[in-house]
Amino acid sequence: MIIATLTLLAILFMGAADGGWVGYAHKEVSDAVSDSSRAKAAKKILKQMQDQIRGHGKQILGLREELAAVERNYDSTAEDFRKVYRKLDAAWAASEGRLVSLRTELLQYISREEWSDLCDRVDADVEKARAKAEKKARKHSK
Repeated sequence: MIIATLTLLAILFMGAADGGWVGYAHKEVSDAVSDSSRAKAAKKILKQMQDQIRGHGKQILGLREELAAVERNYDSTAEDFRKVYRKLDAAWAASEGRLVSLRTELLQYISREEWSDLCDRVDADVEKARAKAEKKARKHSK
């Protein structure tokens, strides 16, 4: 569960001003959604999603520090670990619930065709960012 949470956060935080896929969607939604009032409403929800993701990331970092303290303590018990893991699980469940709720709300403002267009735009942005990062990594490894 912890690895899944951290992996998801890494994916979500990748690029677009630390908003990951949601950040790219926030950037592209005005071009993908034909009606400006719906695009504005969708942008507001995407901002809430970004805020949720960032807040969850900060919370997880704090819990990782708590887990590290338990790991460093030679006398830590299995229950000490379980307490931190339960906190991590609860944080994940709360964040997941909020994000799913926001996505459901988001789709009230975006048609199926607009969603497809938005996803294509975001995928293209993510691919450009990935290629740029790989090029930079290759340049620095020489």
